[in-house]
Amino acid sequence: MRNQKIYLAVFYKEIPLKIKVIYEIEPAILSNEAERQLDRSTNNISHVGFSERWATKHGKIVFSHE
Repeated sequence: MRNQKIYLAVFYKEIPLKIKVIYEIEPAILSNEAERQLDRSTNNISHVGFSERWATKHGKIVFSHE
């Protein structure tokens, strides 16, 4: 929670080093989603994931190469 913003970058599948879009997300929103995912997990060691669809809904585009 020390960060003012979190950024999610999406890369092109065909050119993995080329950025397609970057989303800016509020840390509290991302933290809430991570906690939701972890609460639903039955594993002791879990991973969280954020899709581009989720980022579109909860974040703001700050860069787009499209």
